[in-house]
Amino acid sequence: MASAAASENTLLTRSVTHVWLLGQQLPAIDLLTCSNHLPTTGLVLRRLFYDLKTRKLCLSQSCSNVIDEVFAIWFIAHIPTTQKPNAVAKLKTLYDRYVKLGKNKSRRTERQMELEAEFTTLMNKLSDVAHANCSKVPSLIKIPEDVAFLEDQRGERKMAIGQEDTEFQEREVKSQRRQAEETHRRERALNEAANVTVVDPRDVKEDIHDANTSSTSDEDPDAEETSFSEYHLHSTKKHHNPPPSSTLCLKKGPNFETV
Repeated sequence: MASAAASENTLLTRSVTHVWLLGQQLPAIDLLTCSNHLPTTGLVLRRLFYDLKTRKLCLSQSCSNVIDEVFAIWFIAHIPTTQKPNAVAKLKTLYDRYVKLGKNKSRRTERQMELEAEFTTLMNKLSDVAHANCSKVPSLIKIPEDVAFLEDQRGERKMAIGQEDTEFQEREVKSQRRQAEETHRRERALNEAANVTVVDPRDVKEDIHDANTSSTSDEDPDAEETSFSEYHLHSTKKHHNPPPSSTLCLKKGPNFETV
């Protein structure tokens, strides 16, 4: 009885997470879910519906998350990809096509069945996010084996990502981490250099002069008053002191007599 209830709950859960024409939602895209291949269109849409239906994210955020995981697989295969906004726009167009096709799924006309068959075939093909110059001559892909791998993934999909690709990806991650740390150190050094204040020598001289003046005033606050008082007293003595008594002369008639 308990096993029957568990089986019923499992069926209920799988029915909730089932997506028409696609299958079960996919929580993540990695080498395991892709079987060491580049992701197909069906896997990408299944992963998209997991964010839309289960995690309740908006379409833009869901597409962004899915493309990040797809780019990670392509990076392991070291095949150049298009810009992320282009890949996100392409995924949104694919989602709109799926939604329009699903509006008439109850109408089992011949045209509807043809469209569903075409869409099902598309789900088994590569979700191609390669850079446009990968197919041109000269190609952005420098290793001939990588060129052959991309062509195989676009066709029969018999080749797979090997251990060498995984090791290359680990080396690339370490190299990018070192470059990021070096860039961070350079930016920090530039910021510290920009925050250093440049001192004008003339300002230094003025500060020294002001400091000397201030110290002089602090040491002898009455210096200026003392100087003024001495000058005042000196001037007073010079102009107002009477001559000594021994040199005082009195005028008596035509002759002078010294007193």
